[in-house]
Amino acid sequence: MSGGLDALENIGKKTMEVLTEGDPGFQNKRKLLKREAPSLSALLREAKAEAEAKQNEAETTSQQKGQAQQSYSSLFDEYQGVIHLEALELLSEEYAAKVRGCLPSLTGEEGDWVEGQMELLDQALTIREDGDGLAVLDDDGGKLGEVVELFSDVTPAVKVEKLVKISTFWREKLETMTVSCDDERDATGNTEGTEEGVSKEGGKGAEGGKEDEEEEMESEEKEESSEAENKDNANKLSKEVYTNGLRGLVQLTSASIEVFRKIAEVSLLPQATKADTIGQAKRFNRLTVLVSGELDALASVHAEVLTDLGLEDINTTITALYMEVS
Repeated sequence: MSGGLDALENIGKKTMEVLTEGDPGFQNKRKLLKREAPSLSALLREAKAEAEAKQNEAETTSQQKGQAQQSYSSLFDEYQGVIHLEALELLSEEYAAKVRGCLPSLTGEEGDWVEGQMELLDQALTIREDGDGLAVLDDDGGKLGEVVELFSDVTPAVKVEKLVKISTFWREKLETMTVSCDDERDATGNTEGTEEGVSKEGGKGAEGGKEDEEEEMESEEKEESSEAENKDNANKLSKEVYTNGLRGLVQLTSASIEVFRKIAEVSLLPQATKADTIGQAKRFNRLTVLVSGELDALASVHAEVLTDLGLEDINTTITALYMEVS
């Protein structure tokens, strides 16, 4: 048994040596298809487990303060993002295995052509990065509608417009929240002004100075009470903006992965495989840039509202929002 296994191992090594010698680009092809890093879904499951552990440890404190918040990973699971991501990974692994299985039999001009095509695909799918290794986004957001026209050939099989609807929904919800808050603040200010005017009119009575002092003290107390109420409202709004911002970003991300998967499935159908492969790759690249740009813009509009609230520790909340989706 031991001798047989050793023989098989030697045969395998010799076969790889022969393949490599006969096709110098063989190792490069394998590297393009080989998955050395852990899958994204596995990393997300690990992050979710860690977030749930931390949340359980701080559950009592969070409930007492009324500040219990869901993490990105738990919301990603809630919006079925993990399911779509795992399905996309399985699809990728299935076809990568098929390509790996074909590589050894490709030699000569055919092998060179395949290697050249794979390198072109790699270039077409690579997102440009800046000096810090961050993706370079040409869009400031608001251009997500372009994806509908970009993938018009796969609709209605894939509802690409779903991405636009999700982004629009959360933007409009944020606008409604801020308008409602401004109206409430204005109403409070007008009420205070009216009460102050009435107090001054009443202070012109017989008891003069004493009443003026009492009214001034009462006015200061009301002003302090109003400031405290406005601060409470601002704190409440900051939590709502943070939660809604996080939910919007997670839902858009999950829906984007679903769209990626469905477009990939349609692109791999027999009647679609004759299409321009490099062109398809460039469309996927463009979709990535558009979605990333919209996610960045959606996070920014929520961060701007949080900044305008002017709370002391608001920067911590803004940083937390960006950290959750980074």
